[in-house]
Amino acid sequence: MDPIPDNTIQKAWTKYDDKLYGGITNTIPINGKSRNVISEGSAGVLIGSKLTLSDTRTNDVNVVCPGNKTEIVFENTRLPEDLATDCARGNAWTSLDDGGKCAIGNDINTKCVTSGVDYNTLCQMGDYITSDECQEQCKNAKVTDDDKDNYCHYALERLCQKKKGDPIKFDGAGNKSILSDKDWITEPICKDYCGDDCKDYKEEYCSITNNRGEYTKLGTKFCFDFCKSNPERCKLKDYCKDKTYQLNEIDNEIRIKDYCACMLPDKSYEDYKKATEFLVNSQGFVIDDITKIKNQPECIFPLCSGNAIRNKNATCDGTCLEDLMKNFGDNPVKVHAKYCKEIFKDIPKASKIGIGIGITAVLVFLFLIYWAFIAKKESISDTYCKSMLRGVDIKKVYDNCYLKKSR
Repeated sequence: MDPIPDNTIQKAWTKYDDKLYGGITNTIPINGKSRNVISEGSAGVLIGSKLTLSDTRTNDVNVVCPGNKTEIVFENTRLPEDLATDCARGNAWTSLDDGGKCAIGNDINTKCVTSGVDYNTLCQMGDYITSDECQEQCKNAKVTDDDKDNYCHYALERLCQKKKGDPIKFDGAGNKSILSDKDWITEPICKDYCGDDCKDYKEEYCSITNNRGEYTKLGTKFCFDFCKSNPERCKLKDYCKDKTYQLNEIDNEIRIKDYCACMLPDKSYEDYKKATEFLVNSQGFVIDDITKIKNQPECIFPLCSGNAIRNKNATCDGTCLEDLMKNFGDNPVKVHAKYCKEIFKDIPKASKIGIGIGITAVLVFLFLIYWAFIAKKESISDTYCKSMLRGVDIKKVYDNCYLKKSR
């Protein structure tokens, strides 16, 4: 018989009525050995273990009792949560006499008993599925299996839903509830069982917030990988709603821009379009109303690229204007003007002075807004931010003045 896992229930028990010595309760180690009962009586067992009862005695403790046999074992089914948690008590036990729900028994005459492990039940209790014995039996179980009506799946489904702080078992004396010290969905045993599935459990984990309503797991690599494949299951819009000026910061393990560059509020993309437009104007060009382009960040926003989580249904028109928005910092304005003649118009020389005055006034006004509400907060130099007016390098300007954070 396979050994019972360490730190799990270690004893079964029998109760018999001996005529000479009165009622006696005898605990039996779960070791697969047989033993004769002094006189006929009844037997009981803690769930997770089992007893085989026989009407014939034996002189060999290393064999199962001979004769007609009856087995006492918990019904082979999904273990209810209260039993899976409350009955995982190590060496502690409750008897039939005190109405303990963790014990079962039969009123049956017996002369010999053999103790054993009921893995169908034991592996569903506490965190016992992580024991070597249970893992060996359940190593091939996957959430994608067609037949999941068995103890391996019951045990793994229960474990993978347990989060840090959830009750999972009792201490060895059966007096104190032990809380999970892990978010099991992120552990190797559940990663192996779930693969790309268990999405409900992963979504629940990645939606955990603290008492201030802040998402505490979204910055982890686990949630990043999940959200990148399943953005519709993550509360990214809510998480990113106030992250416009934090894109180059790190939350837990991941740069915020990888989470949020494609998930910012519409106003952030509107502001980016306006910044691009007045930079184009400062170089002596006017373009068609850039604010009319749709706010699809995958099409217009430089940081919504590379490793960033993207909207699944994003579609781009592939226009010159989108290319201008997405790649403006990679080429001088004149290069874009050359290849996007349909949207670029040169400002006539005769009107450049008057227009220049107007543009300068607008730019100074916009600059003051940037300085008052953005650049000033990070003490970025006035000289550097003024380069925005000359369109020197929109990516650096955007990162340092608009986003308020140097890389």
